[in-house]
Amino acid sequence: MECYINCLVNFFNGKGRARRKEYWIFSLVNYLIFIMLFLLIEDKAIALIFNTIMFIPSITVSCRRMHDTDRSAWWMLIGIIPILGTIILIIFFCLSGTRGRNRYGNDPKLEYR
Repeated sequence: MECYINCLVNFFNGKGRARRKEYWIFSLVNYLIFIMLFLLIEDKAIALIFNTIMFIPSITVSCRRMHDTDRSAWWMLIGIIPILGTIILIIFFCLSGTRGRNRYGNDPKLEYR
């Protein structure tokens, strides 16, 4: 839950880095909340409103994930390419981050201590 809250706290701040764990937990929790809202609440608009509200924090944590792998957030635009772009982004999101300091800041593991 700490990872999810950290993403929500930092969603206005596109700077810094997000570890793999932080990115994937945030994505999983958002997906599960959306599915629960869609299945359990009769008004489907509520699930869509949740998705709309979480769009900006999702983009921000994705950019911070790119920073952790020492890539510019502009790499997110590769997702425009159908299928191949999505596969490349998933691979980038699965790669481990650079250890220590890179051009986007310190290793997030060091910042939590």
